[in-house]
Amino acid sequence: MNILTTEDARFIDREVPKQLGISLEILMENAGRGIVDALWGEYDLFFLNNGRSINSFVLFICGMGNNGADGLVAARHLMEQGVPAQIVLVGDIKKCSDLFALQIERCKAMGCSIDMYDEFNDWSNVAIAVEGIMGTGFTGRLREVTIDILNDIDTMRSQYNFDLWAIDVPAGLDATTGQVAEGTLTYDYTVTFGAIKQGLLLYPGKAIGGTSVVAPLGAPWQ
Repeated sequence: MNILTTEDARFIDREVPKQLGISLEILMENAGRGIVDALWGEYDLFFLNNGRSINSFVLFICGMGNNGADGLVAARHLMEQGVPAQIVLVGDIKKCSDLFALQIERCKAMGCSIDMYDEFNDWSNVAIAVEGIMGTGFTGRLREVTIDILNDIDTMRSQYNFDLWAIDVPAGLDATTGQVAEGTLTYDYTVTFGAIKQGLLLYPGKAIGGTSVVAPLGAPWQ
């Protein structure tokens, strides 16, 4: 089994473009498509209602970094396939990463439905929620505003019974040590890229990540 730590993931982002000529933008495109493939592997996405209204959709909760941008790519691919998707943004878009800025413009050009998190209130129609607030670079403590958002997601999940997915690692999980910060949620699935992250194999992280699905990045492990 191949396993990645936080530093290993940074190494991939740094070296794959140099050694293989595969840009971070292409890696992100592959990651986003990997999320979509993982979702299709668990659900028939053309029949999302699960007892809800016919207006059910996949909700992507995206932070302003590259983890959130992976979610934007996935939402765009789902929309192209005719699967209803909704994007909500967490954070200050003026402080977003360059790749996030690129992806959000593409989503807008496609007519994707985009709201700020505080403006979103359509939880009753969420069939699947995909959280991409932060990725493998997290260590330490979650900010209070993030804890509040995660608590809100958990409350809505309890009320409306949708599955919760994490992009790469759950928000609040240390991808190397498996330690979890106060406020970290328990997930049904985590779709992780290139190889499983070490923190998803070590307790307490192993107990909160749910079923891990490894999505390929388009670069050989060697």
